[in-house]
Amino acid sequence: MVQDRGRVRGYMRVLDRDGNERILEYHNSVRREGVDQPIVRATARDVTDLKRAEAELRHSEQMLRVFVKHTPAALAMFDRDMRYLAVSDRWRVDYRLGGADLLGRSHYEVFPEIAEHWKEVHRRCLEGGVEQADEDPFPRLDGKLDWVRWEVRPWYATRGEIGGLLMFTEMVTDRKRMEDALRYLATHDHLTGLPNRAAFLERLERSLQRVSKGTPDYGFALFFLDLDDFKGVNDNWGHSTGDELLKQVAERLRRQLRPKDALARFAGDEFVGLLEDTDTPAEAGAAAERLLERLRQPFELEGPKVRIEASVGLVLSSQTTSSEEILGWADKAMYAAKEAGKGGWQVYGNGKPPQTVPGSGL
Repeated sequence: MVQDRGRVRGYMRVLDRDGNERILEYHNSVRREGVDQPIVRATARDVTDLKRAEAELRHSEQMLRVFVKHTPAALAMFDRDMRYLAVSDRWRVDYRLGGADLLGRSHYEVFPEIAEHWKEVHRRCLEGGVEQADEDPFPRLDGKLDWVRWEVRPWYATRGEIGGLLMFTEMVTDRKRMEDALRYLATHDHLTGLPNRAAFLERLERSLQRVSKGTPDYGFALFFLDLDDFKGVNDNWGHSTGDELLKQVAERLRRQLRPKDALARFAGDEFVGLLEDTDTPAEAGAAAERLLERLRQPFELEGPKVRIEASVGLVLSSQTTSSEEILGWADKAMYAAKEAGKGGWQVYGNGKPPQTVPGSGL
């Protein structure tokens, strides 16, 4: 019951003629001015159905909050101003929120790192849209990078208007890392960390396609490098020393090349690479000599100090657009360099025996 300046408003329960309980809302007012006797005016209306609907709505909202809280998914419910109405325990765990008081707080206050493009998603969904993504990067304030699968959709109030948003998310950071790790293992050599044969062949095909399409001012040289007498390292000092040598060779070659070049471990003690914007025998030979000179420096391994040389075969992209041919010719040029005395390089001539370029460093 509520009293306000002579007015009384309240609810009362009565029984109808069938013995059913009804809820009445009544209003009583008293008029005293200008009359000899106070005049009481009373009105009442049956609000049973309204009160039952309100009670059912409160029960539904309570059940919804219980459901949201205990659902095993990361789920949150927001009003139109993106203030938290309900949040699941999983949401707190995934976003490392602990026991922070979230209800009534703005989503953007809790996560100030939320990017503008996500706020645009929220605005579109508040207009009736439903959006989702299988994986999205979520940079955190602490510098970590999470990956999230999410879906955002509006929820509707009793009269059909949009009351706010429901946001479902799944933290897929661990899955993403595992996928990246598997992808890395599939495309990289486990010993040296360099791209492997399959990854290099993909890169080679892309480069050859640029050549075949006539990309202006584009050309490259492919080199095939094989360590000379590597078997002796394994025989004299063991395979662990040989593996360490291969890792150091890979690192020296990688440091000698430019970021735009490509390098891969092809097999055993064989390495291949692309020298971008290298389209003359002299340029290719100069690059090969720089690689060989770097490898001639002694290698400090656990125990022995090892000196080793290598032989290099080179082919220019202007000679062929076939990956099979360019690799085969580079292999032949490499063996020709070995036959010429090892520790040198050879450039393969198109349809001719390999030619030794002056200054080959034999």
